[in-house]
Amino acid sequence: MPTFMKTSRLSRSMGEDVDDVRRALTIVYRGHEGIPQADVERMFSFDMEWVAPHEAEDVVNALLNAGWLKSENGQLHLAVELGEVEVPFGWFP
Repeated sequence: MPTFMKTSRLSRSMGEDVDDVRRALTIVYRGHEGIPQADVERMFSFDMEWVAPHEAEDVVNALLNAGWLKSENGQLHLAVELGEVEVPFGWFP
Protein backbone atom coordinates (compact mmCIF):
# COMPACT_ATOMS: atom_id res chain seq x y z
CA MET A 1 0.00 0.00 0.00
CA PRO A 2 1.35 3.48 -0.80
CA THR A 3 2.80 5.12 2.32
CA PHE A 4 0.64 8.24 2.00
CA MET A 5 -2.50 6.11 2.23
CA LYS A 6 -1.67 4.39 5.52
CA THR A 7 -4.42 5.09 8.01
CA SER A 8 -2.01 6.66 10.51
CA ARG A 9 -1.12 9.33 7.95
CA LEU A 10 -4.67 10.37 7.07
CA SER A 11 -5.25 13.07 9.64
CA ARG A 12 -6.73 16.47 8.90
CA SER A 13 -3.38 18.14 9.62
CA MET A 14 -1.33 16.30 7.00
CA GLY A 15 -1.23 19.15 4.49
CA GLU A 16 -0.47 18.10 0.94
CA ASP A 17 -1.37 14.43 1.37
CA VAL A 18 -4.78 15.32 2.79
CA ASP A 19 -5.28 17.92 0.05
CA ASP A 20 -4.56 15.24 -2.57
CA VAL A 21 -7.06 12.85 -0.97
CA ARG A 22 -9.69 15.60 -0.77
CA ARG A 23 -9.11 16.56 -4.42
CA ALA A 24 -9.25 12.95 -5.60
CA LEU A 25 -12.48 12.33 -3.69
CA THR A 26 -13.95 15.57 -5.01
CA ILE A 27 -13.28 14.47 -8.58
CA VAL A 28 -14.59 10.93 -8.02
CA TYR A 29 -17.75 12.01 -6.20
CA ARG A 30 -18.61 15.05 -8.32
CA GLY A 31 -22.24 14.47 -9.26
CA HIS A 32 -22.46 11.17 -7.34
CA GLU A 33 -23.61 10.24 -3.87
CA GLY A 34 -22.83 6.52 -3.90
CA ILE A 35 -20.51 4.53 -6.14
CA PRO A 36 -19.75 0.78 -6.19
CA GLN A 37 -16.32 0.01 -4.71
CA ALA A 38 -15.06 -1.51 -7.95
CA ASP A 39 -15.87 1.73 -9.77
CA VAL A 40 -14.01 3.84 -7.20
CA GLU A 41 -11.01 1.52 -7.56
CA ARG A 42 -11.18 1.84 -11.35
CA MET A 43 -11.39 5.63 -11.16
CA PHE A 44 -8.34 5.87 -8.88
CA SER A 45 -6.35 3.42 -10.95
CA PHE A 46 -7.29 3.84 -14.59
CA ASP A 47 -9.14 7.16 -14.88
CA MET A 48 -6.92 9.21 -12.57
CA GLU A 49 -3.79 7.04 -12.75
CA TRP A 50 -3.33 7.71 -9.02
CA VAL A 51 -2.31 4.19 -8.07
CA ALA A 52 -1.43 0.98 -9.84
CA PRO A 53 -4.36 -1.37 -10.51
CA HIS A 54 -3.04 -3.90 -7.97
CA GLU A 55 -3.00 -1.16 -5.25
CA ALA A 56 -6.46 0.31 -5.85
CA GLU A 57 -8.35 -2.05 -3.53
CA ASP A 58 -5.86 -1.39 -0.71
CA VAL A 59 -6.22 2.37 -1.22
CA VAL A 60 -10.02 2.24 -1.08
CA ASN A 61 -9.88 0.01 2.01
CA ALA A 62 -7.47 2.48 3.66
CA LEU A 63 -9.91 5.32 2.91
CA LEU A 64 -12.71 3.26 4.44
CA ASN A 65 -10.65 2.41 7.55
CA ALA A 66 -9.50 6.03 7.95
CA GLY A 67 -13.09 7.29 7.86
CA TRP A 68 -12.98 9.14 4.54
CA LEU A 69 -15.50 6.74 2.98
CA LYS A 70 -18.32 4.57 4.31
CA SER A 71 -20.06 1.59 2.78
CA GLU A 72 -23.86 1.48 2.61
CA ASN A 73 -26.00 -0.91 0.58
CA GLY A 74 -23.13 -2.00 -1.65
CA GLN A 75 -22.10 1.57 -2.45
CA LEU A 76 -19.30 3.75 -1.14
CA HIS A 77 -20.25 7.20 0.11
CA LEU A 78 -18.25 10.11 1.43
CA ALA A 79 -18.08 9.88 5.22
CA VAL A 80 -16.71 13.40 5.65
CA GLU A 81 -17.71 16.81 4.42
CA LEU A 82 -14.99 17.84 1.99
CA GLY A 83 -15.96 21.50 2.00
CA GLU A 84 -14.63 23.83 -0.68
CA VAL A 85 -11.95 21.98 -2.58
CA GLU A 86 -9.96 23.67 -5.32
CA VAL A 87 -8.83 21.31 -8.05
CA PRO A 88 -6.39 23.23 -10.24
CA PHE A 89 -6.61 22.71 -13.99
CA GLY A 90 -4.34 19.83 -14.98
CA TRP A 91 -3.93 18.56 -11.40
CA PHE A 92 -3.52 14.84 -10.90
CA PRO A 93 -2.62 12.92 -7.75
